[in-house]
Amino acid sequence: MVLVLPRLSTLYLSFNSGKLNQNLLPTSRLKSFIDPHQKYLAQAAKADEKNIKALSLMEELKLKAGDFWQYSDQLLLESMEKNLN
Repeated sequence: MVLVLPRLSTLYLSFNSGKLNQNLLPTSRLKSFIDPHQKYLAQAAKADEKNIKALSLMEELKLKAGDFWQYSDQLLLESMEKNLN
């Protein structure tokens, strides 16, 4: 389940962002590692055009992720900052 639900979130984000929020609730119950779950929450907020929420979730994730923060995460954060401006 821990491997399937994040992959399902990726598919929902690509093809049906409306179902992404429905998938995130069971994913959060698994107490998965913060990085993928919070990143999906931010992407779901961005898909719902809640840009400030998406940006704040990504900034919080950057603080929590520490050494797990990746270049792709930084690019996502920067794209959210551009959308806000």
